[in-house]
Amino acid sequence: WEWAAKNVWLDEKQSATPMFYDPDLTPWAKEWHMIPLQPEVREVIIMKSSRSGASEAWLNVLRWMPDHWPGNALFAINSRDKAKEVSKKRIIPTLQRAAGAQLTENPDDVATLMISLKNMDIVVSGSGSAGPFMEAWYRLVLMDELENHQQDQETTTYDRAKSRQATVPDGKIVGMSKPELAG
Repeated sequence: WEWAAKNVWLDEKQSATPMFYDPDLTPWAKEWHMIPLQPEVREVIIMKSSRSGASEAWLNVLRWMPDHWPGNALFAINSRDKAKEVSKKRIIPTLQRAAGAQLTENPDDVATLMISLKNMDIVVSGSGSAGPFMEAWYRLVLMDELENHQQDQETTTYDRAKSRQATVPDGKIVGMSKPELAG
């Protein structure tokens, strides 16, 4: 969170008042920022409300990773359209500012659903796609709006995420969602 306060500029598409990320607006989110530094924590489940700071906190971890904790990462949200929107508005612009030194010179390496940096790849996906879970390993798997992920496959998004970390000793799985479904 200290790094984010100095390095993550939220523009008019991300904040009603453009500014650097302010951890004091969501002080409970400070703890989430520290989880990559806690080897004993492997899985995090967050029951959240809208505008609770959970998604932004974990996007900050994603932005911090290239320079401090490199390793492939996956951000999966409930639909491909939402994945594209989050990537274009919230991930790519802030990642370019915060971790620009890790970007390659190839303009094709920064695509909406696949961002290839010098030392890691970031995959952005809608939940219905099993493809991102097939071949890659991930140090961090972020599953946002998890309760609304399409579950028309043999396994859940969460189970597929766990399978991608079987051999990653310091991997983290984060599932967050607003509770909406009965039960």
